[in-house]
Amino acid sequence: MRQSIDTVQLGAAIAAVGTILSAIASTPIQSMPESIQDDFEFIGNILEALGTAVASEEDATAIVHSGEILQIIGNIEVAASILTDNSDLQSLLDKQGGLLQVLGEAVTLPYGEQLSKNEVIATIGSILDIIGNAIQVLVDDSTEQGIIWNAVGGWIQAVGAVIVVVAVGK
Repeated sequence: MRQSIDTVQLGAAIAAVGTILSAIASTPIQSMPESIQDDFEFIGNILEALGTAVASEEDATAIVHSGEILQIIGNIEVAASILTDNSDLQSLLDKQGGLLQVLGEAVTLPYGEQLSKNEVIATIGSILDIIGNAIQVLVDDSTEQGIIWNAVGGWIQAVGAVIVVVAVGK
């Protein structure tokens, strides 16, 4: 049985808000205290995980459910990285969480199916999400360039998430 579009829309919107909060957190804003950036990153990743769970469709295939679970675990792992004072563990959790999100999102992409216009648009949004997240995983955010690329990746993800919200809302 297919869930109502309202549940999918709600989940996508929650995830998009979370992605935008995470993008703000990754943006080098000198006047924003680090504690606020950490709060935005933590809350953003929790909202992304919650949104993915809410939007999960009951009639999705096992592989799609697996991808959604990987995304949720990845978001929780990134959120957990903020709670530790150990910088090595923080970096490990952050990178692993990002990789799980990339893998999970890639697994949920539609393969070999005839897609409607809105499904194609949502898929483009998901691909942007993958690209942005991959950038964040690959950069060394201990350098000035890495900090900038991390922010770029976060905003690419945010654009992708908003595109998904628009596409599922039509």
